[in-house]
Amino acid sequence: FVGLSPGSVNPKVTLRHPGANEAICPMRLLTFSFEEQPVEGAIATSSRAFALAQLALEKSSEPAAVIGVTGIAPGETIVLGALQHAGRVVPGAFDVDAKVVRRTTSGTGFRIDGGLLLTIALSTADAAFSDVSPRTLLNRCVRPFLAGLSRVGLDSTYLGREWIAYKRQALAVLGLDITPRGSVLIEAWVNGRGSFVIPRELASPLEASCDRYRGKPTASLDTIARYVIHNHFALN
Repeated sequence: FVGLSPGSVNPKVTLRHPGANEAICPMRLLTFSFEEQPVEGAIATSSRAFALAQLALEKSSEPAAVIGVTGIAPGETIVLGALQHAGRVVPGAFDVDAKVVRRTTSGTGFRIDGGLLLTIALSTADAAFSDVSPRTLLNRCVRPFLAGLSRVGLDSTYLGREWIAYKRQALAVLGLDITPRGSVLIEAWVNGRGSFVIPRELASPLEASCDRYRGKPTASLDTIARYVIHNHFALN
């Protein structure tokens, strides 16, 4: 995700992304180590990263970023956006005691079964890209995700929707939170197996009628593993 600038006692970093002409800012980088957790633990880890970015804003004038990846333990779960009402999205979940959790970031609900949660928390919205605006915020801030995915052979794209695509299939569902002072949390949820689509037996009629993924199957770690392995051996 990052390139370190040499010769610094407190290393500054520059977030890299392919093919961009925007001004890119040096910043202080904090990371957290990879660990597999239940989905509630992954949400909590991402929230702590966001709290740390906000603390950096209070304590220093230097831009800061907190990044990391959390593994999500297997188990089918419905993950709702921060502002969604469970009864309006998955009323059937209460009839079968399905697991439903709420993340702290905004966005639509989805189904997940294991996977990864990629987190970038910025002390200020322009910490990574000096030319960011409210209109371009998400577009700019997902680019480190795209660069990281590209490094493992997954040349993904972001086309302005709520997800990152790989081979025109949804690979990672995005979440966003921003404070009044301008700190930003961006999440990318990668499914371990199965589809992001909420099962019809759990979904409300309105949710079931929404074509959130353009009528295409969604990607998961299971389905993309063969592409990563193929690209690895092709490059080596």
